[in-house]
Formats: sequence, structure tokens, C-alpha cells
Amino acid sequence: MNQHDVVERGGEGETNCMRWLDSKEEQSVIFVSFGSQCYFKSAQLHELAMGLEESGQNFLWVVRCVDQSDEWMPEGWEERVADRGLVVRGWAPQLAILAHAAIRAFLTHCGWNSILEGTAAGVPMLTWPLAFEQFINEKLLVDVVGCATRLWEGGKRSTRETECELVPRTVIAHAVSQFMEPEGENSSVHCKARELGAVIRSAMAEGGSSTSDLSRLISDLINAMQSKTCQ
Repeated sequence: MNQHDVVERGGEGETNCMRWLDSKEEQSVIFVSFGSQCYFKSAQLHELAMGLEESGQNFLWVVRCVDQSDEWMPEGWEERVADRGLVVRGWAPQLAILAHAAIRAFLTHCGWNSILEGTAAGVPMLTWPLAFEQFINEKLLVDVVGCATRLWEGGKRSTRETECELVPRTVIAHAVSQFMEPEGENSSVHCKARELGAVIRSAMAEGGSSTSDLSRLISDLINAMQSKTCQ
């Protein structure tokens, strides 16, 4: 898949963010995206915005179309973070973003597609599951694989939005700033993510184990269909 295909995956959308990433130093940006199905209430969006500002880190934040009223946005916030933060409203080329050299971390809801794309890119993840199997996926990433860290260890966690406890800006700011440190307590998580990404890309390359397994599966299916036809 070439770079154009990666950027265009998912249809027409905001691609100016790639030029914005080009202007940032390597390993200096956290990518924030929570998928297209689950959503936060305005109060949580407000706290997330303030947490990202107070973290002092560069960030690229994808906000769903349904949240574009901007009622949640703190007054003057976009102007205050303009030099180090970018909000993309609607669709963004996630594969291309994750593959960009400026990306250091991925704040994610732990949807399976995002997990696959994040691990393949070798990007360590800061987890914030919202519903469904996302909590199980988080446990896999954090406790089994070791390529991610939980953003929120305390408070009430629930798959029902109305039962979720508001995650305060102070927790978000602290978690993001710590996770972005070059030589912090999460350095082993970053190393594991890079190692996993290299293994995955090797498996997916021509002659790799994943590619070979897929080729064998296709051959087996074709042979099975031909045998059935002959019979």
C-alpha cells in the first residue's frame, strides 16, 4: 500500500494534518482518537481539552463530526494551543498519521481496528476504553502484551456511558505528560511497542509468515473448490 492509498483510506477527509505533522519534530506528538461509534459528553470533552493543554505536549486530536458544535471547547482554547495542538473534525487518515515519524504515542479507545493499526505502526498506546470489548482489549495490551499503559487507574469504569465517572483534566495531563517522556517509567512500554511493530511488519512483508499463511489459505480454498467441482 503506497502513501497515497494510506492517506485516502476511508474516503475524503481532512488531510492537512499530515502537513502539520511534517512541521513537528520526530517523536513529539500524541495522536488522540476514540473511533466513530462511542462518544464523550460535553463535560468530558471539555476536561480532555484542558488536560491536553495542561500536559504541555504536542497533540493531534480527531473529534467526531457529531461533536462539532464546539460547545465543549473552553473559551480561547484553540488559540492557546495553536502552536502545539491541532483538532481534526471528522475523518482523518489514521494509518498515515500513525506511520508518521512525528507520532510518539496513541491515546485510544482500544477498538480492534485501532489496536491493529497502532501495533503495526509500532506506536505505544495510552488506553481509555469506552464500551463493549474495549475493556478486554485494554487488558490484552496492558497486562499481557505490555505495549500500552492505562490512562485511568482510579474511579468507576463502566461500559455504560451514564455510569462512567468523569476523568478530570489533572489525571489526563499527568498521564499524557508522563507517557510522552523520552526516558520515563513507560520506556519499557515504548520499547515493546517498537519491537512488536517490527515483528508485525516483517510478518506482513513479502515472504513473511502472515503473507505466506494467507497465500496457503487461498490455495487451499481454491483446491477445495476445484475438488468439489470435479466431484
